[in-house]
Amino acid sequence: MQKVGYAPGLIRYTTQHALEGQPVHVLRPRVIGYAVALSVMAIAFTIALFARTLVGIDVIRDRGELFHADRDAIRNDYTLKIINKTQQPRTLALTVTAKQEKVQLRLEGPASVVAAAGEVLTVPVTLAVPPHDVEESPFDVRFQVCDAQRHCDAEKSDFFGPEYEDEERDRPEHE
Repeated sequence: MQKVGYAPGLIRYTTQHALEGQPVHVLRPRVIGYAVALSVMAIAFTIALFARTLVGIDVIRDRGELFHADRDAIRNDYTLKIINKTQQPRTLALTVTAKQEKVQLRLEGPASVVAAAGEVLTVPVTLAVPPHDVEESPFDVRFQVCDAQRHCDAEKSDFFGPEYEDEERDRPEHE
């Protein structure tokens, strides 16, 4: 400003109160509100970053018939979308459990898969249950995928089977 012949301080960041000589309040309610909002967002981002799962699973029931029934098992078909969210290849183990403890589920398909960094795998699987274990239809099954470091993700789905009348279930097959 002195080089061009003007008084110093003509161009500056200031408030109208400072120009009039009144006291300036730096900690105004709006500034405090912005600081609180920014802190809450930073904390939420940090929690979301550390709480995210490093593997993921999405279970899709195959369209078409609800189940296949034959002499030895009742089968349901699923497509699993398995996601490796890390930057390293992972060997991921697949498990499935039923909500009802006495149901003996058998996973027909790979028990483990290798996923490259950031890869989304499409894995078709079939669940088989002995016919005498299906007491109600549908019932809940839980698919789980885990890596060696115990990073896991799970998703629930339904298993469908035939609906028996009480007399039909108790009737011998040779009649």
